[in-house]
This record gives sequence, structure tokens and C-alpha cells, in this order.
Amino acid sequence: MGLIRRRLTGAIAVVPLLACCALLGGCATLMPVCAGAAVRPPIVGVDAQGWHHAHPGGTVHACYGGTCDREDGTTDTFEIVVPQADADGRKHDLAVTITDATGTTVSSERVALVRIPGRPGGPCPFPDQWSREVLVRDDGTLQVGGADDGGIVVPTP
Repeated sequence: MGLIRRRLTGAIAVVPLLACCALLGGCATLMPVCAGAAVRPPIVGVDAQGWHHAHPGGTVHACYGGTCDREDGTTDTFEIVVPQADADGRKHDLAVTITDATGTTVSSERVALVRIPGRPGGPCPFPDQWSREVLVRDDGTLQVGGADDGGIVVPTP
């Protein structure tokens, strides 16, 4: 009886140790856990790098539906964080103001944010996200592209 009790006690002591090793090694989880999806707010991404290189010392600012960027105007690429209420698929005014040695020009377009479908289900569902990419060409005209899905963005003509 004593021998069986010692072996049983030894086995019971080893089981938690093995379970801890498996969890720390990433081999198993006791239950699916989600710390929350990394959700970005709706955004309009503006790429003015080419324009800045063609117009040294110039500035670029942008507004979408009344919400403007918070940059100093010299940043090559920046984002306008859009209120969730404007991420509805409807078109809103996008105005880009460029200033250089020759003066100030405002280019505008009516554009809607593009929905990037989320991934429902699972322990950590990912909601839909809304965005749009805009390129400010060297001459100050705008080229509106697609959504920023995290991949390489190539604006469409």
C-alpha cells in the first residue's frame, strides 16, 4: 500500500509540471483566449511623397467629411482618422490643400470609404474595417485608390 501511495503521489506531482511545460511551450491552451482584435478606426491614407519631392518646402493637408489631418503639412504619408459615423459607404468630400512657392491649391473629390470584410466567429472575431487610399501626384492632382487592407497599396487610375 505504501509503494502504491508513493508512486501515485509522484505521478500527481509530475502532471501539473508537464501541463505547465505544454502551456508555456505553446502546445496547448486550456480555453481559447482573445485579448481583443486590433481594430483600426476608419481612415483615409494620404500619400504625398512624390508631391513633396517635386515641391521642396511645400505643405499638404487633407480633410474628409469635415475631419482634417493633424500633421504639420510636411509629412510624406499620413492618415485622417474618420469618425465611425462616416464609415457608411456614402460619398463625402475629400479636400486636399497643397501650398508651395507659387501659392495654394485645393483639389477635391467625392469619395466613399471602402469596407474590408472582417472575419466573424472563432475566439477572436475581427470586425469590418473602412479605409481609402489617396495619392497626391507631382502636379497636385488626386488619384483615389482602394482600401488599405494591410497589403501593398497601388492606387487605381
